[in-house]
Amino acid sequence: MTRIRGFTLLELLTTLAAVAIISALALPAMSSMILDNSTSSATNQMLSALNYARAQAMTRRTRTIVCRSGDYAADIPKCDSGSQSPSHDGYEDGWIVFQDMDSDKQPNTGTDVLRRFAPQAASALTIRGNSKIRDRIEFAAQGTVAAYNGTMVVCDRRGWTDGGRHARLIVIGFAGRIRSTAGNEQTSSPPIGTCQP
Repeated sequence: MTRIRGFTLLELLTTLAAVAIISALALPAMSSMILDNSTSSATNQMLSALNYARAQAMTRRTRTIVCRSGDYAADIPKCDSGSQSPSHDGYEDGWIVFQDMDSDKQPNTGTDVLRRFAPQAASALTIRGNSKIRDRIEFAAQGTVAAYNGTMVVCDRRGWTDGGRHARLIVIGFAGRIRSTAGNEQTSSPPIGTCQP
């Protein structure tokens, strides 16, 4: 008769203890990686929207706007602005890209809206623009930004820790050039007031 050998209780407990220790050591790194991926994803979505809006402005030869919009899913969504929308301070609640045919800075029909972006899944994520682009970014028919430079900051729940290493900046130049950089590569303090979600 052949004897079947299995694991002893001691071997099983030792293996489980080793797995628990390795998991405990890896969990903080995994959590940080997940937050970094959420921040990168939100940054890439915003970059996509801005580049699309600029391309549409030049293609359609009309002013095209990216604005924050808490009611992005409405038939004719409205842009949030300043104190009129205190519950929607940032772009993280959703935003739209639309053509501004009559220069009133709001879409007038559903067909004016070119793209809609849903709120960011990470509840502790913020996307804020400085005073020039707090509510909207306007691209003229030539692809330039309407008379200003702007900076947006994307932060997760870690805020501006490690000198902004975890935050992302989106810099929009007057000529319409759009680029993204890590916060600590641009400045030592958040360019838009606080970076806390």
